[in-house]
Amino acid sequence: MSKGDRIPGIPEHIFKASIGVDLWQKFSLGINGTYSGNRAFRGDEANLTVKLGGYWLFNATAEYRFNKHFALFGKLDNIFDTHYNSFGVYGQAQEVLGSAYDDGRFLSPGAQERDG
Repeated sequence: MSKGDRIPGIPEHIFKASIGVDLWQKFSLGINGTYSGNRAFRGDEANLTVKLGGYWLFNATAEYRFNKHFALFGKLDNIFDTHYNSFGVYGQAQEVLGSAYDDGRFLSPGAQERDG
Protein backbone atom coordinates (compact mmCIF):
# COMPACT_ATOMS: atom_id res chain seq x y z
CA MET A 1 0.00 0.00 0.00
CA SER A 2 1.06 3.56 -0.65
CA LYS A 3 0.25 6.77 1.18
CA GLY A 4 -3.34 7.74 0.30
CA ASP A 5 -4.50 4.21 -0.57
CA ARG A 6 -7.84 3.23 0.94
CA ILE A 7 -8.49 0.03 2.87
CA PRO A 8 -10.76 -2.15 0.68
CA GLY A 9 -14.39 -2.40 1.79
CA ILE A 10 -14.27 0.78 3.90
CA PRO A 11 -16.04 3.81 2.36
CA GLU A 12 -14.00 6.89 1.63
CA HIS A 13 -16.64 9.08 3.32
CA ILE A 14 -19.70 8.41 5.49
CA PHE A 15 -22.35 10.99 6.29
CA LYS A 16 -25.48 10.45 8.41
CA ALA A 17 -28.27 12.87 9.26
CA SER A 18 -31.67 12.56 10.89
CA ILE A 19 -34.59 14.84 11.58
CA GLY A 20 -37.79 14.23 13.49
CA VAL A 21 -40.86 16.18 14.47
CA ASP A 22 -43.60 15.62 17.07
CA LEU A 23 -47.08 16.41 15.80
CA TRP A 24 -50.17 16.76 18.01
CA GLN A 25 -48.34 15.37 21.11
CA LYS A 26 -49.21 11.78 20.09
CA PHE A 27 -47.83 11.47 16.59
CA SER A 28 -44.23 11.80 15.41
CA LEU A 29 -42.49 11.52 12.04
CA GLY A 30 -38.82 11.17 11.20
CA ILE A 31 -36.51 10.76 8.24
CA ASN A 32 -32.86 9.84 8.14
CA GLY A 33 -30.31 9.72 5.36
CA THR A 34 -26.99 7.97 5.01
CA TYR A 35 -24.30 8.53 2.42
CA SER A 36 -21.66 5.85 1.96
CA GLY A 37 -18.82 6.90 -0.34
CA ASN A 38 -16.77 5.03 -2.91
CA ARG A 39 -14.84 1.99 -1.70
CA ALA A 40 -12.13 -0.21 -3.16
CA PHE A 41 -12.96 -3.83 -3.95
CA ARG A 42 -11.55 -6.40 -1.54
CA GLY A 43 -8.55 -7.83 -3.37
CA ASP A 44 -7.52 -4.42 -4.74
CA GLU A 45 -5.38 -3.37 -1.80
CA ALA A 46 -3.29 -1.15 -4.12
CA ASN A 47 -6.43 0.75 -5.26
CA LEU A 48 -5.60 0.28 -8.96
CA THR A 49 -9.05 -0.56 -10.36
CA VAL A 50 -12.39 1.24 -10.55
CA LYS A 51 -13.98 1.63 -7.13
CA LEU A 52 -17.44 0.49 -6.05
CA GLY A 53 -19.68 3.57 -6.31
CA GLY A 54 -21.10 5.47 -3.36
CA TYR A 55 -24.81 5.74 -2.59
CA TRP A 56 -27.45 7.61 -0.59
CA LEU A 57 -30.15 5.81 1.43
CA PHE A 58 -33.20 7.39 3.05
CA ASN A 59 -35.47 5.83 5.67
CA ALA A 60 -38.65 7.08 7.35
CA THR A 61 -40.28 6.42 10.73
CA ALA A 62 -43.65 7.16 12.28
CA GLU A 63 -45.00 6.62 15.78
CA TYR A 64 -48.46 7.05 17.31
CA ARG A 65 -48.65 7.01 21.12
CA PHE A 66 -52.05 5.85 22.38
CA ASN A 67 -51.03 6.46 25.99
CA LYS A 68 -47.86 6.42 28.10
CA HIS A 69 -47.77 2.59 28.02
CA PHE A 70 -48.70 1.75 24.41
CA ALA A 71 -47.44 3.02 21.05
CA LEU A 72 -47.56 1.88 17.43
CA PHE A 73 -44.30 2.31 15.49
CA GLY A 74 -43.56 1.91 11.77
CA LYS A 75 -40.39 2.13 9.71
CA LEU A 76 -39.77 2.24 5.96
CA ASP A 77 -36.24 1.45 4.80
CA ASN A 78 -34.82 2.64 1.46
CA ILE A 79 -37.89 4.75 0.66
CA PHE A 80 -36.59 5.77 -2.79
CA ASP A 81 -35.82 2.12 -3.74
CA THR A 82 -32.14 2.90 -4.36
CA HIS A 83 -30.26 0.10 -6.11
CA TYR A 84 -26.75 -0.12 -4.68
CA ASN A 85 -23.96 -2.55 -3.85
CA SER A 86 -22.67 -2.62 -0.30
CA PHE A 87 -19.52 -4.71 -0.88
CA GLY A 88 -17.29 -5.90 -3.72
CA VAL A 89 -14.57 -8.53 -3.93
CA TYR A 90 -12.32 -9.99 -6.60
CA GLY A 91 -12.29 -13.76 -7.01
CA GLN A 92 -11.70 -16.59 -9.45
CA ALA A 93 -15.11 -16.74 -11.15
CA GLN A 94 -14.00 -19.28 -13.76
CA GLU A 95 -13.49 -21.92 -11.07
CA VAL A 96 -17.17 -21.86 -10.16
CA LEU A 97 -19.03 -20.47 -13.18
CA GLY A 98 -16.90 -21.86 -16.02
CA SER A 99 -14.61 -20.30 -18.61
CA ALA A 100 -17.44 -18.28 -20.23
CA TYR A 101 -17.49 -15.99 -17.17
CA ASP A 102 -14.42 -13.76 -17.27
CA ASP A 103 -15.34 -10.99 -14.82
CA GLY A 104 -13.64 -11.59 -11.47
CA ARG A 105 -15.75 -9.02 -9.59
CA PHE A 106 -18.40 -10.22 -7.16
CA LEU A 107 -20.90 -7.70 -5.72
CA SER A 108 -23.11 -7.80 -2.66
CA PRO A 109 -26.40 -6.00 -3.40
CA GLY A 110 -27.85 -3.70 -0.77
CA ALA A 111 -31.32 -4.17 0.72
CA GLN A 112 -34.07 -2.99 -1.58
CA GLU A 113 -37.71 -3.57 -2.39
CA ARG A 114 -38.43 -6.78 -4.29
CA ASP A 115 -39.93 -6.45 -7.76
CA GLY A 116 -43.05 -8.47 -8.47
